[in-house]
Amino acid sequence: MQPASVPRSVPRAIVALIALVGALLALASPAAAADKGELKLRSNGTAAVTAGDTAWILLDWTAKGGAVDDLHVTVAPKDGIGIGYPSNTGDHSGPYNGYRIEEGETDYTAIQISVPYDASKKYELKVTATYNDGAIRESFDLKLNVATYRGDDVVQVSDESKVSIEGGWVDVAYSGTAPSLSDFRVQVTDAAGLSIEYPQTTYTSLSGDAVLEDGETDVVRFYVDPSAAGTGSYELTIRATYLKGSAQGSIDGTVLLDVG
Repeated sequence: MQPASVPRSVPRAIVALIALVGALLALASPAAAADKGELKLRSNGTAAVTAGDTAWILLDWTAKGGAVDDLHVTVAPKDGIGIGYPSNTGDHSGPYNGYRIEEGETDYTAIQISVPYDASKKYELKVTATYNDGAIRESFDLKLNVATYRGDDVVQVSDESKVSIEGGWVDVAYSGTAPSLSDFRVQVTDAAGLSIEYPQTTYTSLSGDAVLEDGETDVVRFYVDPSAAGTGSYELTIRATYLKGSAQGSIDGTVLLDVG
């Protein structure tokens, strides 16, 4: 005799199939429920980024009420604030330990922030998070604090050089202390009677590129014609010019040149 709940016209094979599907759905339901978590941004403020600088900030996330899967995070640029992401994720940032955050777990996403020199002290950025295969899309407000750098822009490291008659090239090193300087150029303003030549015809620039970052040390080079210089010591006056954002800056220095 068949169970009363099953119509007599339904074959036993179909009844068994229905039971199997029900069992599979029952097994799958805990995993499906585990991905129904709610995403939480643990803090809506960032460490201060210095105006004119580029820095990485970390956004801490956690999941409540279940896991969060396939998390993608983006930040909208605003008022000259540049946004970048890790090279291995491209157009978004994902959690450090993988795209899934388990319930109660804390993980972070990294965002690169570029702040112009003329930035205000505070910004409110819009963070967008999509997760659970794109089924959920949420927005979060992020407060970006901006600090102002105060101090020297650049320091001349070397102030003396020895040049052989065969060589003729003079190296002068500079270290950046401001967040970033661009279009860095150096000219000899007083050659002490020596004949000077530049790689860029009328000036010389840094050996790497024309940008000097904070904490970076690079050299400029110019040529002293040995045939026109007698053996001895010379004091040359030099000037470095640069752009700090859109503002022009300069630093004067000397080089004690020993030709021999």
